Amino acid sequence: MKDMFYYINKLCAISFIAICYVTLGVTLSITMERIFRIDENINKVEQKWHNQSTIYLVLQIYLECILIVIGAYFIRNVIKKIPYIFEGYSGFHYRNLRECNGTVITTLSIILFIPNLKKKMLYVAHERFGIFQRK
Repeated sequence: MKDMFYYINKLCAISFIAICYVTLGVTLSITMERIFRIDENINKVEQKWHNQSTIYLVLQIYLECILIVIGAYFIRNVIKKIPYIFEGYSGFHYRNLRECNGTVITTLSIILFIPNLKKKMLYVAHERFGIFQRK
């Protein structure tokens, strides 16, 4: 049976990985938010979107989603290269952790901090395709 220190080390490694994913994910989302920045006045923004074609708006949404996925891929590869200070302690090996593939937490932390993408997606879904009701 593995000793208690092995499991404590594993929990510390999982916490370390989660902090890295959230930090890098939020950093990427802030960068994307600055690249795809929209005006604070939603009425002006919706007027601008109203004058653009549906295909153009959908392509913008796809581009942002593609950048999210590519960013999550690079973040995952960067985190795998970050050394863990307790590697090998109590027989624990950081590289064998399945949580190193934390694409879900990365994507979630990115999407939560990109409100402009959400606004654009809701606008296209409601105004162009009539899918969701606006509140």
